[in-house]
Amino acid sequence: MVLCPLHHDQATKGAMPEAEQRRFKANPCNIQRGLAQGLLKVSQDYCAANFGSVTIVGEGPFVRIDGENIQSFHIGPGNLEISLRLFSKTDELLLEIDRNEWISGDPLPWDIEADWQKLTLRESSRQISVSLNAKPVPVELKGELWRGGKRASLDARGIHIDGATYPFGIEELALVGIVLNIDTGKLSFGASPQNPYAVIVSWPDRRERLWKARDKWREIKAKVLSADAR
Repeated sequence: MVLCPLHHDQATKGAMPEAEQRRFKANPCNIQRGLAQGLLKVSQDYCAANFGSVTIVGEGPFVRIDGENIQSFHIGPGNLEISLRLFSKTDELLLEIDRNEWISGDPLPWDIEADWQKLTLRESSRQISVSLNAKPVPVELKGELWRGGKRASLDARGIHIDGATYPFGIEELALVGIVLNIDTGKLSFGASPQNPYAVIVSWPDRRERLWKARDKWREIKAKVLSADAR
């Protein structure tokens, strides 16, 4: 029987007797309410994520597809808060994460693997549609972002859009204070600065590139706070 971490702990320690377990298995809560939900714990004190070889650093929205915010980051009380919207090939909303609380739609067609720091959705037994891993720093997101029938792939190389005559994408960069705009109609990328201090960091070593991007973001935040105080 598949259990969430809380109920798994209860069953392991005997707080949920066998009769209650069998009752839950015969009539699963997720099927009753038509959705599955849970909570992510992200122990990170600055906003950054790896999309393959691309690192994005900043607060607020920083991935948009066709004008809709797909991914946003915020700093909460002592941790990083993630918001994310994932769609199917036919534009159905599959999964929504609102500040680390995630809710999926009808869970039956999908294999959902979740714990406190990892969330994986599979459309079939061997096909990972999305994998969000909050154990490393920064958070890692891989898989496929669908919108308008077009796919943006997040893999080890970086971020790429399928369907163009000449497939293209971005690799080996850090975007600091920048919103990445993906237009599935035009099959194009665009970058919108969140503030006038936004920068792109290019550096061969990925770990050093992350540190440089993180430090740049802290400089940007200090400049913004200083400008707002005037």
